[in-house]
Parts: sequence; structure tokens; C-alpha cells
Amino acid sequence: MNFIVMKAEIGGEAALIIFRSRNKKTSIDRKNMPQDNVFEGMSSRVDKQGNVLYTLASGGMIKDMGKDLFFSKHDEAAQEAAEQLAWRKFGRDFVIEGNRVGRKPKATHLNKVVS
Repeated sequence: MNFIVMKAEIGGEAALIIFRSRNKKTSIDRKNMPQDNVFEGMSSRVDKQGNVLYTLASGGMIKDMGKDLFFSKHDEAAQEAAEQLAWRKFGRDFVIEGNRVGRKPKATHLNKVVS
């Protein structure tokens, strides 16, 4: 449902139709939505492996490999844009490690240790 809400917010006609056709009352919290200003002037392309490469107006880059995002080291604009992309892609459950952003690992049950 979050994808439909996000697309409906930015004016996607199909998403608006789907969103409106569902008779659920869903409030869209715009206060917690990331700002889009870091994406102004951004271009993207897809490489041969299917990764999406974003180039920011500032020259920084973000590589979306599906499960992980990698951003230019030492580039604050690229890090901020990667965080906002991660927020949209993973929701609140993401972690930043160096120049990698990925989904937080789900808690797993501890295996019993047999001694």
C-alpha cells in the first residue's frame, strides 16, 4: 500500500485511481516524507547488470543494486539522496554502513546451542 500512496501523492493517475478505489481510510503523513530537493537535476540510467545509476547535479552518484544502495564516499549530497531513496525503498528499516545503505536485518530466532 505504501507504494500506491507514494505514487498517488506525486500525482500518478493510475495510483490515484487504485488508491481511491480502495474504501480504506488511509491518512498520508506528509510531515515524515523526505524532501525532494536533492533530486533536482538528477539523471539515471540502467547498466548491463540491471543496476540503476543515479547521477546528482552536484556530480555525486548512487548505485541501486536492488537490495543495497551505494553512494559516492565523502559526498554529503549523495549520502543525503541515498538516505532519501532508502527511506522510499525500505521504509524506516534501513541501516547505513560506510557508503552502503541497506535494509535492516530482520530479527532471527537464536538457534539452540547444543553442548
